[in-house]
Amino acid sequence: MTPGATPAMTTTDVDGTRHLILVLGDQLAVDAAVFDDFDQNRDAVLMLEVAEEATYVPQHKLRLVLFFSAMRHFREELEGKGYRVCYATLEDPTNLGGFTGEIDRWVRATRAEKLILAKPGDFRVEQAIVSTAEKAACPLEIRADRHFICSPEEFGAHAAGRKTLLLETFYRGLRRSHGVLMDGDRPVGGRWNFDTDNRASFGRDGPGPLRRPRSFRPDAITREVI
Repeated sequence: MTPGATPAMTTTDVDGTRHLILVLGDQLAVDAAVFDDFDQNRDAVLMLEVAEEATYVPQHKLRLVLFFSAMRHFREELEGKGYRVCYATLEDPTNLGGFTGEIDRWVRATRAEKLILAKPGDFRVEQAIVSTAEKAACPLEIRADRHFICSPEEFGAHAAGRKTLLLETFYRGLRRSHGVLMDGDRPVGGRWNFDTDNRASFGRDGPGPLRRPRSFRPDAITREVI
């Protein structure tokens, strides 16, 4: 398939889309900021399974199965709510294999007026999407990801002027500002953490008998991904 060609759609009538909402695989939430002003008649959701992200670093097959299965289940949830979803599966022969190519072809296919995205947790991914939107001459709006209790701007303010950055200092600041397990200005129970206890050894006999982890029979979507 040549770049810019129209990909196969999972829904119809997405030509002339107002907002194309790009949902990444770790942002599967219907209450995300990208859906705040979603219009089912004029907007569409874009979800991409791309080989580049599946192979960028070595990953266990189980992780990939869970990741793509969660994405496909979320697609069904959105479509059940009446959302129009453009979805590229990993095995789709027209899939170009990376965010750059896929975003470009879907922006062109939908003639989207704007691409909307929750801020990615991966800087490399964010830069790739920003660059792609610029090349496609499509306005890009990046909204806050409400999954995180702290924004990059808040962390920047915390880090400003510090010679060293220590996770414990940052952690305690969040506990204080959000009142998590706090008794006034002190931690509940008088201790900030139990890290020292967690470093102790089980001894020669090990941890002892462990329960078998809970398991669930894969449904049809998960079996398809497998």
